Amino acid sequence: MPDAILTGAHALRRTVFVFVSLVVMSSFNPALSTETSDSPATARAVLEELASVMVSALQDPSVRQNDQKIQQLVVEVLVPQIDFRVSSNLVLGEYWVAASEQQRGAFIDEFQAFLVRFYAGALANYVDSSDVPPDVMLFNQEPRIKDARQLIVPSVVSQPNGDSIAVD
Repeated sequence: MPDAILTGAHALRRTVFVFVSLVVMSSFNPALSTETSDSPATARAVLEELASVMVSALQDPSVRQNDQKIQQLVVEVLVPQIDFRVSSNLVLGEYWVAASEQQRGAFIDEFQAFLVRFYAGALANYVDSSDVPPDVMLFNQEPRIKDARQLIVPSVVSQPNGDSIAVD
C-alpha cells in the first residue's frame, strides 16, 4: 500500500491527533480562556467536555445518518473552540511572517473551511450509521507539559471494529 494512502486506523489516529492538538491550542486562546485555562487539568476538562458533547449529539440517529447535521455539529461545537489565527500561524510556520494580512486572512478562512470538511467527513466515516459508544474517546491519563508551548493530553480512541488507538 502506498504511503500516501491512509488506512482507516491511520486516518482516525490523524483525525484525533489534529482534533486534540487544535482544541488544546485553543484552550490557551485568551479570548476563550479563564485565569486557570493554561493548566493541564483545564485542557483535559475542555477536551472531555467537547468529546462528551460531540458523542452525545452523535447518539441521535437523525444526526449520525445526516452529513449536513454532522457538519453543523462540527461548526457549532468544535469551531468556536479553535483559535484559527494561532493554528494557521503554526501550520504556515515561517511563511506566516512573509504573508500579508490579506493573505493570512484568506488562509485562515480556507483552513477553517478545510478543517470543517475534514472533521465532518471523518466523523461521518466513523459513525457510518452505527451506534457511537459513549466511551469512544477516553482521556484516562494525566496531561503533561512537554515544554513552554506544548501540552500533551493522552487519549484512547475506540474504533468501530473494537480496536483502540492511543493518541499521545
